[in-house]
Amino acid sequence: MRLSDLKGIFRRGRLGFISAENVFDDYWVVRLKPEEGMRWTPGEHGIFTMPGKKFKGRKWRVFSVASSPDEGVVMIGTRTGEIASNFKRTLFRLEPGEKVNLIGPFGWFTLNNGGRQIVMSASGVGITPVRAIAMELDKHPDKTVEILHSGKYHLFMEDLKKKADETDVLHLHFAEDREEMKHELTRLAVKYANNASYYVSGSINAITSMKRILRKSGVKGNRIINDPFIGYRR
Repeated sequence: MRLSDLKGIFRRGRLGFISAENVFDDYWVVRLKPEEGMRWTPGEHGIFTMPGKKFKGRKWRVFSVASSPDEGVVMIGTRTGEIASNFKRTLFRLEPGEKVNLIGPFGWFTLNNGGRQIVMSASGVGITPVRAIAMELDKHPDKTVEILHSGKYHLFMEDLKKKADETDVLHLHFAEDREEMKHELTRLAVKYANNASYYVSGSINAITSMKRILRKSGVKGNRIINDPFIGYRR
């Protein structure tokens, strides 16, 4: 992480609610309209609040942005668990045009911190910042990116497949369970060793597991960049 990765924390923005879609089980995708001229670096996250809304519990959430600025929308992917928090229930029920405040986006989970060869391993809804990065890979033809996603549901799979068809630098791998993920991540770690940068994203437990696999495969700690999903559940 570099000091410049945090400069976005001083940004303040307002977003207009567009929609919230329950895409599978407890997976949700929220779309928000950014202010004109708002920019961010794919892979960054922000702190979201809803001004004027009253509900019990924490009044803010940290979400990674799943979209690139060129798409003209701020997209969030999240899960609720068995019972959604009051924050998420309120967010999902907003009316079109209602405002959401944003601090950021900012963060270190960006291509700026990686080299030419990149392996991205995401678990569950941890694919969110990875999608944003993938959408702008045509601007980075010098990089080779391998994306591994594990989970019973592959959020944004169609978007990623379409992007992979459009560029030669993106290669996708989908794992259905932990054992398959472990096997594939180990294979990629052996293939690239310490010549690649490794991005891992998901719940704290998932990140710990993926880091353990990488380190056991000989990857040095300074080659690993992680994005812990604080807003992963509830």
